[in-house]
Amino acid sequence: MSEKKRVCTMLMRVGPSYPGFSDESEGEDKMLTSQFSCLKTATPVGPDNNIAVPHECTSERLCYKET
Repeated sequence: MSEKKRVCTMLMRVGPSYPGFSDESEGEDKMLTSQFSCLKTATPVGPDNNIAVPHECTSERLCYKET
């Protein structure tokens, strides 16, 4: 079983959602074309002025909030 990558709880995917599809089933290709927003700043950029995307919003950032 593969371990799920942890991302910040303040990261939110923005845009339409489609019935029957979830983040886990969409795969990496779909995630790369999605738009994201930081819930702390309500913008695509986090409070540390770095972009809000799953592969960047990890525990290595000072603004990271764990679930």
